[in-house]
Amino acid sequence: MYSSCFIFPLHCYADGPWWHVPSGPRVMHVTNMMIEIRDWIRNHFPYWDRRGGRDHIWLMTHDEGACYAPTEIFRSSIFLTHWGRTDLHHESNTAFTPDNYTQEYAHPEQPKGWMHLIQGHPCYMPGKDLVIPALKLPHHFRQSPLMFYPPRERNILLYLRGDVGKHRLPNYSRGIRQRLYKLWKEQDWLTNYNVLIGDGGDIPGDYSEHLASSKFCLVVPGDGWSPRLEDAVLHGCVPVVVMDGVRAVWEDQLEFERFSIRVGEQELDGLPQQLAVVPQRVLEDMQRRLRKVWHRYVYVSHPILAKEMNNVLRQNVRLWHYQMQDKKQDPALVQRITAQLEQRAVFPAQDDAFHTVLQWLYWRIPDTR
Repeated sequence: MYSSCFIFPLHCYADGPWWHVPSGPRVMHVTNMMIEIRDWIRNHFPYWDRRGGRDHIWLMTHDEGACYAPTEIFRSSIFLTHWGRTDLHHESNTAFTPDNYTQEYAHPEQPKGWMHLIQGHPCYMPGKDLVIPALKLPHHFRQSPLMFYPPRERNILLYLRGDVGKHRLPNYSRGIRQRLYKLWKEQDWLTNYNVLIGDGGDIPGDYSEHLASSKFCLVVPGDGWSPRLEDAVLHGCVPVVVMDGVRAVWEDQLEFERFSIRVGEQELDGLPQQLAVVPQRVLEDMQRRLRKVWHRYVYVSHPILAKEMNNVLRQNVRLWHYQMQDKKQDPALVQRITAQLEQRAVFPAQDDAFHTVLQWLYWRIPDTR
C-alpha cells in the first residue's frame, strides 16, 4: 500500500476511489483504506492472524507519516516512515488543511467519525518502527566532496534555503522556519556570521554548491518531515537538528550524536554564536564521522540509480583531471592521480539506504515471532 500515491495525485484529481465517504480530510481516507486492506488480507490469507500483524510492514511516507495510522494496526505492525515524532498525545501540525488529522468528520457512511480510529499511539515508536531516508537522486548532490567533486572552502557558517513560511499559516514548521528567518534578518546574521537563511529570492545560486560550502546545515520540519537531513549529510555538512521530540533518519540506529548537533526549538537566539565557537577539531571529527555513514542516506542499489551515480562520479573525476591540466601539472602525474581517483570513486551500494532498511528488518525478525 502506497498511501502517498492515493493522497496525491489521485485524491486531488480523481473522483474516486473513496474510503468510505465521498468527502472529508484526505488522511481520513488513508486510515479507512488501511483498515479495509488489513481486513482483506485477514479474509484471504493466514499471515496476519498467525502473528497478529507483527511481521507486516507498512510504508507511510506522507508529510506526517504514521500519525493517523489505525491504532489497532500501529500497535502491532512495523512502520517505515520519514516522520519520527514520538509524543503520545499529538495533534496535526500541517498547514495544509486537507491533511490535518485532528479534524473530525462524520458522515452517514461513517456516523461515528474517524478520529477514534487513530487515537492512543505516537507517530513513531523507537525499536518497532524505522525512520527511513527520503529519495535524493545523485545529481541533487553532484557537487558534494563526498561525490569526489573538488572540495570548496566551507565558509558559510549555517545554511537553510527553502520555504520560510512567508505565505503560510503560523503552524507551518511549528513556526521554526519563520523564527529563524526573522532572527536572520533582524540580527543581520549574514553580515555578522555569514549565515544564509531564506528562500530562493533571498539566497540565489546553486543549492548543491551552497551545501558543499557550509559547515552546519539546519534540519527543521515543514508540514511534517523535510529532507533537510539528507541534504546536509550527502554534502558532508554537519546537521543542526531543530525539532523537539522527533527522531531523525537513522538516529536510533547510528551514533547520530557523534556527527550532528541538536538544538531546542526555544533555543534559537544566539545560535550563530554557539556554532561559531565549536572547536575546529570537534567540527572535523563530526565531518569524518559523516564520511563513514553518508552512503546509508542515499538509494543507489537500483540499476537506474546506480547508473546515474556512476555518471556523476565519472564527471567529477574528469573535473579533477581538467583542473590539474589547467594548472599545468606534469601530464604523467595528472594521469596517475586521475587513475587513483577512478579506482576510489566507487559507491558502496551494498550498504546504501535500501540495504540498510533490509539489514534493520532482518535484525527485527526475532521481535516479530
